[in-house]
Amino acid sequence: MIIANCEILQKKWAKENNISYTVENWLKEIAFAQIKQYKPDVFYLEYVLEFFNDFLHEVKPFCKYVASWISSPLINKVSLVGLDLVFSSTPDFIKTFKTQGLNAEYMHPAFDERILKKLKNTSTKDIPFSFVGGWDDVHINRKNALQELVKNTPIKLWGIFL
Repeated sequence: MIIANCEILQKKWAKENNISYTVENWLKEIAFAQIKQYKPDVFYLEYVLEFFNDFLHEVKPFCKYVASWISSPLINKVSLVGLDLVFSSTPDFIKTFKTQGLNAEYMHPAFDERILKKLKNTSTKDIPFSFVGGWDDVHINRKNALQELVKNTPIKLWGIFL
């Protein structure tokens, strides 16, 4: 598994594998080197803008399939050409993707609880109220609701755009 936006892990991997990268483009350069080295059957990416457009064309020869999860609005300059499959929890997006000729499937966000049984850490955490996900400006209603919840409840937040 490649966690491309985890800078510490990525730069450590690059050092261990003698991969050079530039300060400006380490994210794409290291991820590309990993894909080229591992040649995965499936390259799956969350909606991370840096990995669309030209990047998809560059990695496609090293992957059998490229799939993505997209459930927030796309900016106009994002090309999905090169994706073999798009998952989304937004029915209107599925319709749009299919209209564009993409293979798209509806899927709810989920977590397979069977994974918990395989983890070695058996400690429990008492977190009665939490949110995991994104809350940037494309999720303005969510962002506003979370701001109110933070003010008035003991909610714990994990995600991007902290």
